[in-house]
Amino acid sequence: MLALTAADAASLMENCDERGPLVPLAQFVMGWNRSTDRHSLIIAEPTGDQTVLAKLAVIVRALAQRDSIGIPTWVDRHISAEEVTLSGVNIHTDYGRLIKQISPNASTIHRVYFDAELLDR
Repeated sequence: MLALTAADAASLMENCDERGPLVPLAQFVMGWNRSTDRHSLIIAEPTGDQTVLAKLAVIVRALAQRDSIGIPTWVDRHISAEEVTLSGVNIHTDYGRLIKQISPNASTIHRVYFDAELLDR
């Protein structure tokens, strides 16, 4: 099975089926974790909705930092206009605040918060 690139994942997140945008994001993470050429998965800059790109960028940053791979410059350009969770949980609820507390450091940069366990898929 070929791994999704970040550009592929962004397109699938925007044009997702009834399962939602987290499915292609999880597929990207799974492909990353099995790839022997991870850098090639993040070289091409994805395009699309800014919130989708911020959600993808936080995952790319967190994975690249974890695996000591250079972070492409496009990642720095994608920051959410407001604080959000990757899953869509309202950040101002108790659960949203919990997600924010357990998020990796990359989340603060992009203003997108998620449970770091996602990175281990």
